[in-house]
Amino acid sequence: MVDAMPRSALGDDFIPGQYGAGDAPGVTLTEMRGQTLIHIAGDSADAGFTSGIEAATGLSLPTQSGQVTSDGDHLMCWLGPDQWLLKTTSAPYGEWEKHLAESAPSGAFNDVTYARTTLRLAGPNVRDVLAKGCPLDLHPAVFTPERCALSLLGHLNPLIICLDADVFEVSVTRSYGVDLFVWLCTAATEYGYQVTT
Repeated sequence: MVDAMPRSALGDDFIPGQYGAGDAPGVTLTEMRGQTLIHIAGDSADAGFTSGIEAATGLSLPTQSGQVTSDGDHLMCWLGPDQWLLKTTSAPYGEWEKHLAESAPSGAFNDVTYARTTLRLAGPNVRDVLAKGCPLDLHPAVFTPERCALSLLGHLNPLIICLDADVFEVSVTRSYGVDLFVWLCTAATEYGYQVTT
């Protein structure tokens, strides 16, 4: 019997190697596989909902625009009023959704793991690359670690998360994964970039 394995949305376009200018890459691009992504909706004024989410994840729900809470294993992004995205370690499909629904029954949970493509960008020129197509103020004093934003990047509408000073994750709808990858590679060419698995 054949085991079903998830396939990358990037397919044959994602070829590891070093490209562009320079001897050392200014940006490293890595596809983030093995994460579970859960879209959460609920009433942040409902103490039963918020305490249930905290009990299930160990994280408090972000309450301000662009806020991220994290403990190293789980990361919670504020997407909008009463909406969040939980990024966590891999689990069998539907397990996190079930776990959250049991802990916070008044909420709505949707596993979007296979609906998104996420790339991690790291390196000294990561903000320069993003600034080529993103209207956000990406200055390190403004877009700091544990900040996120739904924004524009070229013609795409990604979720951009700052994990560390020079480390970001950019997530788009799966069908736009190749567009995101090609856009980032083109923008990073002048700095040199490395593609890793």
